[in-house]
Amino acid sequence: MTKSFFCLIIIAGAAVSAIAAPAANSQVLAGDSLEYEIRNDYLICTGDTTTLTRKQLMQWKKTMDSLIADKGYREKFNSYVRATRLRPQDVRPCEPIIFFERFEQQLILMDSLVNAHRSQKDKAYRDSMAIVKELSSLKSSPADIMGIPAGISKSTLLLIFARDSVKSKDTPEFLRVDSVEFEGLILTVALYFDENGRYNKYEMETEALPARELDSVVRKWAAQLSDAYEKRLGPPTRKNRIGFHDIRQGRLSISRQWSKTNPAVLVGLAVHNNLYYAKAMVSY
Repeated sequence: MTKSFFCLIIIAGAAVSAIAAPAANSQVLAGDSLEYEIRNDYLICTGDTTTLTRKQLMQWKKTMDSLIADKGYREKFNSYVRATRLRPQDVRPCEPIIFFERFEQQLILMDSLVNAHRSQKDKAYRDSMAIVKELSSLKSSPADIMGIPAGISKSTLLLIFARDSVKSKDTPEFLRVDSVEFEGLILTVALYFDENGRYNKYEMETEALPARELDSVVRKWAAQLSDAYEKRLGPPTRKNRIGFHDIRQGRLSISRQWSKTNPAVLVGLAVHNNLYYAKAMVSY
């Protein structure tokens, strides 16, 4: 009797487990199916392939449900159907919401671009007027380079450079501009300003070369610079012949000088770290 009784209990327990297991499995499967459906909606509606956590996914679903329940949703849904020409039954509830969210973002972006463009045009106009106003009060000189007259403020000069896409480097001592073309020479220019920030001096230097190219190249560059200023200002006040040993580091060895003109101009030869170059110094 006892043995048969235990057998019946085991059989009954197995039967209960067999009945309960499908119910539990069906709940798990149902949960998985719901999550899969929500993930599928998220992917189709947003196009985002990021794998969200279950908590993030349910939060997204909750947000969508609240927006769908909003009284304005029906109009968005109908507008979306008209715009896409889809059948209402083929539209996922979240699609109109995502569509109009992106549409509004595009409108905001467009407004931002329009405002930025308008601000840019307004600034360009103001800068242009500032340049015109200041230039109208200044006088040009035959010795000017890059069309820059003496007395222009540094701020206005930087506006001109920005307008004309001229690259410059601002240092504590001067404003440097590389690769400036002057009478067939490519020069490095340093622009100097007085204590009031007004342009009053510039220096120009050629490429620096070793001593073996001093006579064949560098002296010819110095002659080109001298000829250019003589054409602009007339004959120099003074001429000097510069020997090799006259060229010393730390100072300009002057070959041509215009001291009775405005601006005053010095042209000569210089050396730095055993490299020689031609140089012009112009002071208004």
